Amino acid sequence: MKLNTAMQITSYKKLAQYLRTSSSGQELKLQRGTNAKYLKDYSEDDVIDFVDFDVSATKLCMDERPALSRMLK
Repeated sequence: MKLNTAMQITSYKKLAQYLRTSSSGQELKLQRGTNAKYLKDYSEDDVIDFVDFDVSATKLCMDERPALSRMLK
């Protein structure tokens, strides 16, 4: 059974990518490159970046990472 075009429902999803540096001397280039393998089939417009700069994974718990907290809400 073919649906009328007006009746078709398209599901639209956004993707989130979380990137973090633990010091000011680090770059996100390697993380972006690794993530690109997984995001290659999606438009850049469908990917929302959440980035924390200078946030140590060992010194701050997850609630103290601003971008991560926004992404998880």
